[in-house]
Amino acid sequence: MKNSTTILTIILNLLFCFSLAAQQQLVPTPVKSVQSPTYTQSSTPVNYYQAPTSTLITIHTGTPIQLETLYPINGKNLSQGQTIDLRVKYDVVIDGYRVISAGAPARAIVSSVRKRKMFGKAGEIQLLPQYVQMADGQFLPVTGMPTNFEGKNRKDLAWGGVAAGVLTGGAGFLALPFIKGKAAEIPAGTALHCSVMGTRQLAVQAAQP
Repeated sequence: MKNSTTILTIILNLLFCFSLAAQQQLVPTPVKSVQSPTYTQSSTPVNYYQAPTSTLITIHTGTPIQLETLYPINGKNLSQGQTIDLRVKYDVVIDGYRVISAGAPARAIVSSVRKRKMFGKAGEIQLLPQYVQMADGQFLPVTGMPTNFEGKNRKDLAWGGVAAGVLTGGAGFLALPFIKGKAAEIPAGTALHCSVMGTRQLAVQAAQP
């Protein structure tokens, strides 16, 4: 009898444990609520960025450009084919847009140079503009007539020596070959004229409204 009571007690305890476990499995897991985003309206206008637009400007053949020398140039220090640094003297404006700025770099080539010689012959320099820099940084070919610069001729002094030689019985002739003309010199700020060679297009930034 005692054993039966013990077995019954064990069975009841097992049934209670199974019942408790089943109840725990049936309890629902709480779900976290997701908060929906909140939208607000503003009366302040939004400023959207607008990329600057560009306009194509045509630079036609023959457009005149005036250049100037940067520093004094002496023919004694030059050789044919040497390049000379120049700059643009005035703005070049087309359709209200500045396509070439005053002070922009430019180059010329020494197309011919003649040193001063005996018998009073003066030196000579011939410059030929080659290109200028546009507003976008690119270089634009230019053309024009070569500009000649000649030194002071001293032939009159040389021929004066001839006359003196006649009067002195030939002594003046000895000095004649050693009389040289002056070397050609170009002062700083001397103007040179050229024009655009070939039609080009330049993209410039359009004015914003």
